[in-house]
Amino acid sequence: TLSPVCKAPQSAMLASTSRRLSQDSCRERQIRRIKSSHNRSGQPLLQHMDARESLIQGNDSTRGTDRLFAGSGGAGSNICVAVSAPDGSTGTAMIDGQSGAFSYTASKGHKRRRRCACFKVRSSEIQVAAEDIVGAQNEAADSFRVWFCPVRNPNAKKVVRRLRKSDSYQCRSATEASALVEALRARSSTVSAGRTRNFHVFLNPVSGPGKARQEYERAVRPVLDAAGGTHQLHVTRAAGHGTELAASLDLAHCDALLFLGGDGTVHEALQGLLNRPDWREAAAVPIALLPAGSGNALAANTGMWDMPTALHAVIQGQKAPMDIFSVLQPGHPRRFAFLSITFGLIANLDIGTEHLRFLGGFRFTLGALHQILWQRTHQLRVAYLPAEDAAAPASSVEASSPSSGSLRGSVDGGAASPPSGAGTPGPAAPLLDDLPQDTTSWSEGSLPKGWKQLEDETVQLFAACNLPYLDLTYNVAPRAGLHSGCLDIVNTHGKSSRIQGLEFMVKSERGDHLDLPLVRYTKARALVLEPVSNRTWLVVDGEVAPFTRLAAQVHPGLCTVLLAPSMR
Repeated sequence: TLSPVCKAPQSAMLASTSRRLSQDSCRERQIRRIKSSHNRSGQPLLQHMDARESLIQGNDSTRGTDRLFAGSGGAGSNICVAVSAPDGSTGTAMIDGQSGAFSYTASKGHKRRRRCACFKVRSSEIQVAAEDIVGAQNEAADSFRVWFCPVRNPNAKKVVRRLRKSDSYQCRSATEASALVEALRARSSTVSAGRTRNFHVFLNPVSGPGKARQEYERAVRPVLDAAGGTHQLHVTRAAGHGTELAASLDLAHCDALLFLGGDGTVHEALQGLLNRPDWREAAAVPIALLPAGSGNALAANTGMWDMPTALHAVIQGQKAPMDIFSVLQPGHPRRFAFLSITFGLIANLDIGTEHLRFLGGFRFTLGALHQILWQRTHQLRVAYLPAEDAAAPASSVEASSPSSGSLRGSVDGGAASPPSGAGTPGPAAPLLDDLPQDTTSWSEGSLPKGWKQLEDETVQLFAACNLPYLDLTYNVAPRAGLHSGCLDIVNTHGKSSRIQGLEFMVKSERGDHLDLPLVRYTKARALVLEPVSNRTWLVVDGEVAPFTRLAAQVHPGLCTVLLAPSMR
């Protein structure tokens, strides 16, 4: 039995030992938690833990220093910095040297906070995979914040992301904070490091529901700034202004053209880009649609289903070629298109719902239901060159000149347009040279070799699609592609019942409507369309075209688009 005099020192010693064991146990738990962290693919998120363990376990030689700690001392090393978080905790901010992942782990005073519904992360401790990082920025001279876009639902068919930003972490010096920001920016993009990326942003303030300006201030500008790039904002003021801006831009040091609007905004700019004297160089500049319109078809076909997903794709910088097609009409300048030519039901639900723009993309669903209940049919004549019969050397496309009696020779008031090699901007369209202008005498014998006439002249729906999706919802041409080299013609045969129309509408969301008995599907390199009935519109890329004969030819891979990583 110990005397009261001996009990006090023993109690103090036991309490000190208990605190030390508790601290050791906490540090071990932190190390185990970091080592066991995994990303979505099941691979370890942080692979080299020597530096992190040294900091967490209280190595006095590294704690509290004003320098970056390299885990292995060479290329591919971890970057670790002691930082403090707004919740009062202190810990380690680390960039993994191998995977590029970022993490912050508190070493003391850590208390996990509940995450709120806004897009700011309300937890001090975070672990961000390298592929989710979009940038970082200095909140003050000695603090930084990380911007990232994690996948909302990894099991979903469409990969959709959320925009998040971390808490502001304070370093012990401005040098450490700046070094971390530069390292994070270098790892957030597939574009080579060492140079600043430059973007031109076209903003259409009246596109779709009219929220493009708010989207720019809320998400687009902060993310582009966090990525470390520069951008010039161009606000369109009226119809056709986008064409003027695109025709006069200096594209010498432009990494991408970003369109904050809808498909009509892209269509306008395309006219300016491909009618420039340097149209070949302009066509090589990547484009991307940041969805703020009604249809947003280009965004859907490149995997940019919403604004955070689109911004993540822009920063990642994955590129892909995209076909463009020329549209020629007698007495009108040639126009370039990227999406579709529609006649009948789709044209009606598009142009006929202009007064419902405030509903966004939902106006197309209402328009489709109205057209299905209406059951109106339309007449047209179409001749097309099947894709399998249209093989031609690339040199012939550039060097061919139109014949004087061709349909193409009637463009621009009857004067034959010279090929692109003779000084006219844009690629030539030689496949349209030998077509007869009088469509009433069309027959298999009167058409040029290889051309065919569409059997159905009475349709409810006709669409010649360059891309699968015509908006964010309807996959009208599921066999089309960005670089297929042809237009996919989808049309209905005769008049369908309301039940058949509703079945087409439901199945087209998944692209399962091609097996319906009323649907015809054809691939063509070129076509000529003559509208007969006048109770509808002729629409190109969602814009009303003159209601007269129309000819189109595909130019494979003429332009370049930015692509979401999930679409690779």
